[in-house]
Amino acid sequence: MEQLEKLTAEQKKIYESLMVYDSVMTRWIDAEEENRVKFRNNPLKAFLCATGMGKEEFQAMMSPLGDGKALQTYMEDGNDFELEEAKTSYTNGWDVANQVALNMINLVLKKIVGDGFWESYTFTQDDKSSDIIFKAHIETMEVVEINDTEATMRMVMKECTASGKLERTDVDVTIGEIEVRFDVNLEEVSFETESGKTLDLYLDLKKKDAIQDPIVEVQIDSRFIKYALEGLLADGIGKIINSLPMEPYKICSVEMDEEKLQKADWIIPDYASFSGTKVTMEDAEDKKIMAVFLKTLDKEVSGLNLDILKEIVDYDAEGTVGIAERLTLGHIIPIILTQALDDDTVSMYYDEDKNYLSIDKTVSIKQSGADVKIKDLKVFSRENGYHLTFNIDGNWGAGMIDITGDGYCDIKLEFAKDEKGKAQLFASVSNPILNCSIDVPWWEYLLIFIAMLIPVIGQVIDVIICTILAVAMEVISSVFSDIQENGIDGLPVDVVLPIKWNDMKFVDIKSIHFSKGLKISYSMKVAEESEEQ
Repeated sequence: MEQLEKLTAEQKKIYESLMVYDSVMTRWIDAEEENRVKFRNNPLKAFLCATGMGKEEFQAMMSPLGDGKALQTYMEDGNDFELEEAKTSYTNGWDVANQVALNMINLVLKKIVGDGFWESYTFTQDDKSSDIIFKAHIETMEVVEINDTEATMRMVMKECTASGKLERTDVDVTIGEIEVRFDVNLEEVSFETESGKTLDLYLDLKKKDAIQDPIVEVQIDSRFIKYALEGLLADGIGKIINSLPMEPYKICSVEMDEEKLQKADWIIPDYASFSGTKVTMEDAEDKKIMAVFLKTLDKEVSGLNLDILKEIVDYDAEGTVGIAERLTLGHIIPIILTQALDDDTVSMYYDEDKNYLSIDKTVSIKQSGADVKIKDLKVFSRENGYHLTFNIDGNWGAGMIDITGDGYCDIKLEFAKDEKGKAQLFASVSNPILNCSIDVPWWEYLLIFIAMLIPVIGQVIDVIICTILAVAMEVISSVFSDIQENGIDGLPVDVVLPIKWNDMKFVDIKSIHFSKGLKISYSMKVAEESEEQ
């Protein structure tokens, strides 16, 4: 108290404003040792993180100390508060971002190409100066580079022959190897469905002008045949691509259950885009990453940044799935809670502005003399997962003592994989916190005082609070017990892999992150490939 007396009037105003958040800050600091470290390192950032307060609101609260120029300068100098509980998610405005290392894409393409394709083509120039039959064994198709929304692809043809007229010269030759490189705009994407169960995304190489800047390298001793054939093939590369099956260019598929899909149209993308970059990892090596961004909830995509951030690409994983908060809170968690509550009539509402899921469900409990209702359930995305908050309202002792309070617990989502590699989503609750207020009528206080039982009332209240906390958490935990044992049923797609890359055998889950959305990192194996990626 002596310290408070030394404060100026302006400082006291700030103190009073800060003390409103005393319980919030105390709970946040005590929740994890990591939070204490964060508070020591940057108390301002920690305060904003714990309270969810915006920078402008914080500056306004500090205004009694002056015009705020010092604080504003601090922010502008690069000391901005990057909130770890920001409303924007991993996907940076997109609903789902599936990232995969370039070597995994090429393993898939290698599997699809297999032993290669034998093709025969006829190339005839308008002036009839060249009219040849070209035969080739196409053995390789791979992506060698990705920059932003453009990919450089490499195609290798071996055991090639060319016969006929080339620049008015008769030729009949065997060519050792032909290498073709060309650029493709990764945003050339089309959707196709198969029996309502699979949504396939194709890199549309056959679309007009999709292939850009083809470069052909012909290995043959004759310079005349080399340069003449390179020019002819560069002009006719579209014919070669169009002759190939579409399958090698199917970038990914979303596998769906048709029956479940009828209730989950939110998973069908309205818009998709590709992007690629090099990410410098822990050992200073670069990992080439390709990502597919999906918009499922609206079509507005203007002004969105497609950059893949280093902090959401794991060093030891070949792929990462990021699912936006609004998709998780608005659609995935409702499926979990509907199953957990065993009631598909429960009304749930996702508030996009305040970023929480509200559940219109009241759970009544009667135990140990308490008659209490758990209500006003809300789910929030927090720094290390999800929190389920609730209010408590009831009485104890046949209505003699009123009980009000609020509490929260962590919702933990975990993924397990069976022997076939199928991933299952499990949910559990932990770390219950309950803040209770016991309203004892004035006449009871008077009787207790007269009877000299003042020490006893505190013990009684403690017992009541402990009982209510135990019962409330027992009820909430039992809600999740079935999911904790048997996993989630009803998700229209495999949550771990919203996008399944072709011929992927199974996924080894390496890590799960919940901050600012749902993120799953995984390594992958491709069918019949012994090397684990």
